[in-house]
Order: sequence, then C-alpha cells, then structure tokens
Amino acid sequence: MLPGYAMPDVSTAYGPKYVSRTLAHLRKHGGFALVAELEGRQVGFLTGLLQPVPGEVSRMEQRPNQQGYVMDIFVEEEARGRGAGRALLREAERRFLEMGCDNVQLNVVAGNQAARRVYERAGFREIDLRLRKVIAPPPRGWLEVRSRRRAGRRRARGWRPLLPRGSA
Repeated sequence: MLPGYAMPDVSTAYGPKYVSRTLAHLRKHGGFALVAELEGRQVGFLTGLLQPVPGEVSRMEQRPNQQGYVMDIFVEEEARGRGAGRALLREAERRFLEMGCDNVQLNVVAGNQAARRVYERAGFREIDLRLRKVIAPPPRGWLEVRSRRRAGRRRARGWRPLLPRGSA
C-alpha cells in the first residue's frame, strides 16, 4: 500500500482499472502517491515516480541517473486556487530530492492555461514541444477505443512494406 493514497472518489472519476494499473506502476518504479486535504476533506492527489535519465545525457550533463516524473496531479475544481496543487508539488519535490533526483518533469496539455500557470509559478519551464495531427474522428466511447486497438493489432501482425524490397 502506498502511504497517503486513499481518495475514495478517484476510482470512480478515473476508473478502477486506471487506479489499479497506476498503483502497480508506482510500486514497480519506486513511486508514491500524495493526497491533498483542505478543511479535513480530500480534494486532490498527485502521483510521482522515478524516471531514468539516458546514460549519455547523465554523463554529458553530470546529472544523476534518474529524475522525478509527476504522472498525475488533480485538484477538485472548487478547491483550485487555494494552494492544494502547490502543496502537492512542493511535497513531491521534497520526496524526489530525498530519492536523489535533481529535477522533476511533468506533462500538461498545451491549452490548459490554468494548470500551466500553476506549474510556471512553481518553477516549471517549457522544455519540449510535441505536435499532433488528428487523422481520424475521436472514438465515441471505450468500446470503440477497444475495437480500434484490436483492429490495429490485427493489421500490425499482417503488415507488409509498401515498397518492394530493394527500393529506396
């Protein structure tokens, strides 16, 4: 059991499979889960784990072999702006320092300006930019997601190159 992980509504908001997979992943990779409380009520959580730094980067930059990674951070809407997110990030940083990390990374959706402001105020800076092009309409639900995944795996097993061998 991970200390501090007891938000009863997390499994309904995120789904029980998601929660159990996340907890297993945290156990496997030296992670932790934190819960934010406000006025005696659980209002948010953060999950973090150790992430390896590629050897060549570690040697070139003379950095430790691991960095902290915030997998998820969530604060209920009515509790936002009251310091719960900042407190979760501060505690995660403290734990990562104890684990020998010298930096922490996280991902945020580019359009989530409110979250970006919280992270920037906490000292996070943009380091990467990923681009995406949508090439199919979004699935209408989990059944369609599962169907698309199965179809993709079937196609992948029967994949053949488009160009004949010996072509450039």
